[in-house]
Amino acid sequence: MCGTRPANNHLCQIINGQQTTLDLCEVCIRTHATQSGFDLPTLDGARCFYCGGEAMGGGMNQSWEVSSRQQRYHFTCLRCAELLHEFTTETLSSLPHDLPADQQLQRLEQITREIDQRVRDRVRSDTG
Repeated sequence: MCGTRPANNHLCQIINGQQTTLDLCEVCIRTHATQSGFDLPTLDGARCFYCGGEAMGGGMNQSWEVSSRQQRYHFTCLRCAELLHEFTTETLSSLPHDLPADQQLQRLEQITREIDQRVRDRVRSDTG
């Protein structure tokens, strides 16, 4: 927005069904967050939730993720993000579509814990 500092933050927002993307520097993203009332995580010193490496991306956890991870934000390095995506896609494809609404949140919390453990296990086995 300022046109002077490097835009190291990529922000994708969907508001009323309309997607917008912004590339912002550290100062502008904080200003944008304050003005728009958003609580945005930043990568300043963030570490990967799984391996402890330098985080390359992150975002707010959904309610079931907060319940499982006990963290408001979830940061990952590129390798762990790829594993997370792979395991999530695989797991969700086998999720029953007729799960009663009162069991959905509980199952999502369980799935999150299982996937998180799978990512950690793979990271350990790859570096072991």
